[in-house]
Amino acid sequence: MFAYDSSNGQRRWQYPAESDKKIGAIYGAPTVSAGVVYVGSYDGNANTGSLYALEAATGVLRWQFNAGGPIVGSAAVSSDTIYVGSSDHKLYALNQNGSKKWEFATGNKVWSTPAITADAIYLTSLDHNLYALEPATGKLKWSFEAPGALPSTPVVASGKVLVGSFDRGFYAVEASTGKEAWRFGAENGFWSQALATSDTVYVGGLDHNMYALNLSTGAQKWKVNVGDLVRSDPVMVDGLVIVAAQNGTVRWLEASTGRQSGEAIQLNHPVLASLAVSEGTLYVASLDKLLFALQAKDTADRRAGSQRWPPAQT
Repeated sequence: MFAYDSSNGQRRWQYPAESDKKIGAIYGAPTVSAGVVYVGSYDGNANTGSLYALEAATGVLRWQFNAGGPIVGSAAVSSDTIYVGSSDHKLYALNQNGSKKWEFATGNKVWSTPAITADAIYLTSLDHNLYALEPATGKLKWSFEAPGALPSTPVVASGKVLVGSFDRGFYAVEASTGKEAWRFGAENGFWSQALATSDTVYVGGLDHNMYALNLSTGAQKWKVNVGDLVRSDPVMVDGLVIVAAQNGTVRWLEASTGRQSGEAIQLNHPVLASLAVSEGTLYVASLDKLLFALQAKDTADRRAGSQRWPPAQT
């Protein structure tokens, strides 16, 4: 886990230190809340994983929670509770000191990040199910079963829970009841998290396409072939959907039409990680241990996609 200065890309700290024992691979994006960074580990050799709580300013370890399997997704934080899924088939709810409040067992691995609302925790599993749980107790409210495994992180928008599946389907499920509202079929499955506005859902597929769907009906508004499968979660900046294909091509697409804005950026490094935007900078982490800081949108003196600082080695 690394922390960088956003102004110049200089490394501030790393955890663990180079001289210390490694914690395994990190698949999920870090979650920052109230001065604490939460990050999960994936030790494939030992088939274990842990959630680490680190001081955001220094990288000093606060606590470590050992799950029963590798952690692929990110932690989600709400009020005084941290929620994290594990490949041991479980969702864990933790106190701020890392002690366990409750756990909920699914029928297969949990690779996603839970979605939190005031009324429910929404969780997907490779057992084909989307679950809605009581936030305080983990008690099951309802479950929705899809034909295939559900690896993607759910998104809640306009009373619907939106999830993609390996079965080539993208589903909208009523958040209050678990009943299917609509489904959209593609040429291959979905792994990335969707992006939703008041009337549109944007989601990248393993069929190399970026889709825009009507949020109410699931009808396709447009699709764009981006040249490779999409595992990375898209972001939106000033009416443009930014999407990275696995081959490292980054595109800016007009949200209303799908038309490409400007030239695509060729990073020439594979991208699976989620995109992130902060203060006008787009951050892209590559599979081969580089962090790119790009201009997120056109300004008077910078074009979208231009480098803010040289790629940082992770």
